[in-house]
Amino acid sequence: MPILTGPPAVFHASLPPLKADAADPFKAPVTECLRVYFPAEQDEKAWTKDSWVASQSVAEGLGTMGMFSRFLRVRHMVGANAVVSTGSNGGWSIEGHAHENLGEGVEGKLFAAFGGWVSLQAHGEAVKTEDFGKIKEKLGAGAVGVRVFHVMFEEYK
Repeated sequence: MPILTGPPAVFHASLPPLKADAADPFKAPVTECLRVYFPAEQDEKAWTKDSWVASQSVAEGLGTMGMFSRFLRVRHMVGANAVVSTGSNGGWSIEGHAHENLGEGVEGKLFAAFGGWVSLQAHGEAVKTEDFGKIKEKLGAGAVGVRVFHVMFEEYK
């Protein structure tokens, strides 16, 4: 089994701490990794507004939350209904990032999001749900590109 399917992309992101009783996406059998690219002028606080609350509860309605908060809420709803998701977290990269849709030599911002799943198949089924369909198109608001991949982390002691 290959370790990497392409060249490594190393960056640093500031992730908020998880609550003590929250599931850790990096300890899940499969971790969904998203890299969401934005122009440099993207308002970070607006996109992540209320994300702590959204990742910890499943209250009705999406209200005026930021896009990442809406993603967390829908992801949690999908996971709670199907018992397939195992934690979420995300944060802004510290470094600037290039993306072909920004233009040559132009750096923008990167938001890194991570979601745990019980299996790759479970993730595939979850994105087919009505709940996910309601928010899918809105999640990329302001983004110029998204890269999604999955990792199976192993802990070595």
